[in-house]
Amino acid sequence: MKFFTKTRLLAIGLIVMIVINIGTLITIWYIFPPRHFRGFRDRDRNWGRPQAYIERTLNFTDQQKQQFRKLRRNNIRETRRYVQDIRRHRGMYFNLLKQPDDSKHLTRRDSLEKLLGQDHVKLEQAMYQHLADIKNICNDQQKQRFNQIIDELQKRIGPGPGSNPDQPQPPRPESGSPF
Repeated sequence: MKFFTKTRLLAIGLIVMIVINIGTLITIWYIFPPRHFRGFRDRDRNWGRPQAYIERTLNFTDQQKQQFRKLRRNNIRETRRYVQDIRRHRGMYFNLLKQPDDSKHLTRRDSLEKLLGQDHVKLEQAMYQHLADIKNICNDQQKQRFNQIIDELQKRIGPGPGSNPDQPQPPRPESGSPF
């Protein structure tokens, strides 16, 4: 082959490879956009979407926003401890599978199951208390809207205990709520 033909083929191949790479990068970026473009953070980047939704929906005053943010920080601090305990106890629980079965094994498994249950109860109690504290900073009009938010939250979480698992669940409402 002539020198110019080889050079031309190399140039065309290089251009095709660059175009394919750019197309691949654009496709990946389109499918998996960076977090800050997906709306996970509101304008105030220190706070996530649920907080902004609650503040906006309940139309909090500046003082109520400060109280709410303080309550949220405390709740995050408290629930983080429970989540860490759950992870630690769950790890210990599943590590029992690696050990031989004996009478101590059953005793340890039962005690770890109780600990996991207690940790989950503490986590639910902390969430309940957090929501009760939020309700306490609301005025009467905001409390009515707060009750609607709780209803939306319950619908999104799903049916409670005692519901029939064989029945299909109702579709989740599309209300723009982050819950």
